[in-house]
Amino acid sequence: MAQINFLTLGNDYPKRVFANVLLAEAYTPLYLLEGPLGVGKATLAHEVVAAAFCEHSEVRPCRECQNCKRVLSFTHPDFLVLLPEKLSSAPGRPHIRPEGFSRQSRISIAQVRAIDEESKKPPFEAKRRFVVILDGELMTPEAQNAFLKTLEEGGGDRTTFLMVSANPRSILPTILSRARRVKFFALSLEDFSKYDFGGNVPLPVLHRLSEGSIGMAKNFLGPHLQHIRNLALSVLLGEKEAIAGLISFIGRDRSLAETFLRVYYSFLRDARVTKEGAAELVVNLDMKDSIDILARKLTTEQIEELMRGARVAEEAILERYISSETALLAGFRGLFPRSFRDTIR
Repeated sequence: MAQINFLTLGNDYPKRVFANVLLAEAYTPLYLLEGPLGVGKATLAHEVVAAAFCEHSEVRPCRECQNCKRVLSFTHPDFLVLLPEKLSSAPGRPHIRPEGFSRQSRISIAQVRAIDEESKKPPFEAKRRFVVILDGELMTPEAQNAFLKTLEEGGGDRTTFLMVSANPRSILPTILSRARRVKFFALSLEDFSKYDFGGNVPLPVLHRLSEGSIGMAKNFLGPHLQHIRNLALSVLLGEKEAIAGLISFIGRDRSLAETFLRVYYSFLRDARVTKEGAAELVVNLDMKDSIDILARKLTTEQIEELMRGARVAEEAILERYISSETALLAGFRGLFPRSFRDTIR
């Protein structure tokens, strides 16, 4: 009997689900791989397709046969990826998300209709065609309705859709009701530590900052991390000019805004555990003196309010219904008077 061997880190439950699906060859038209950003959803979807097409009889995916190589290089004719940007099919591409993948772009109705036309045709070589959708919440409302029509008309009879989503609440309930939902969770420190980040941030600190997300950890290791940390502390310590500098620095970049909010939240958490006498739980150890000042400056109630505001702001940015600037300013509610917030709009 063949063995399914996924290399995706952590999330053993989703790996077991798809191993059983592959061994039984019992596919449903739509799977929703849902969970936090950067925990391996797209990577596992890619491995599932490779395993489905693998020519090896014992261990799948073998990553060595012709089919595996074509899937991993995005050149197999029965493997499609739907995402806002055109995916390069250059052999040897290491990741399913192209370099510079942006969640600020959208998947259009024209793209979905093109996939619908493909799904009505027989597969070129395999018994089944696979389409990975990155990410479901990036489809415009019109595109989602078109995709629902594809599902309703049986476009998945010989096509399996693997939809990845970090925010399924932005997907039509009628699509969700037709999906087999497979949940992913943040990686444990043990699994997280198996990834080679190549940075100089201690892994326990990086794990806590990123909340177990490899994708978010990569953002933290970018060139702007220390500047973002300094800005977050300056805002929390009441330096009014810091907000204007922050808004100017982040601009319309939602990814930078998300990174800022994660860092900002981590400082608030550190201030809270410091006030509670649990300083050993502080994440930002290299900024412990500033954390102590912050803990003395803010009351527990203020910290809790600001933490809630940060979460609301992060959700707003993820769901794309307000600008990064508006979301960030909402997250600072209580730090500065309304009259000041109005002056920097």
